[in-house]
Amino acid sequence: VFFFPGMEIGDFVTVLTYTLNLFMPLNFLGSVYNMIVMSIIDLRHLSELLAETADVVDSPDAIELPNVNKADPDVAVEFDNVQFHYPSQPESNGLKGLSFKMKRGTTTAVVGPTGAGKTTVSRLFFRFYDVLGGAVKVNGVDVRNVSQKSLRASIGVVPQ
Repeated sequence: VFFFPGMEIGDFVTVLTYTLNLFMPLNFLGSVYNMIVMSIIDLRHLSELLAETADVVDSPDAIELPNVNKADPDVAVEFDNVQFHYPSQPESNGLKGLSFKMKRGTTTAVVGPTGAGKTTVSRLFFRFYDVLGGAVKVNGVDVRNVSQKSLRASIGVVPQ
């Protein structure tokens, strides 16, 4: 063999096998160490997330969203003169005076270019944020007066 003159091929294979047997557990320990470090980082992020307080909380007198009669044609979701902008954005980059009504049995599409507010509309409907002006209503009831749990349990969304 070229590195060790006089070494038989069997001796070389034996040394190579022992070397591999020595380094394989070390490689495994390196992988385990990496997984432990990543888990510690993930736990730190999880604990930070759990320490966050909710920006939107139910009012003490929040009601449950009433069950809706499925045959009632007057069931509607309404955005009534909604004003909103994200806290990190300037006021000029928000929704201003958004009004529309979605009635049972109709199809409503929210379309527009990137940044037009399509996702914001759904976030306001789910009450991930509260509107700054106007109201989002379900059957005439302002969603700020409804418990978030009952509101979200009543919503079904079909993405594109």
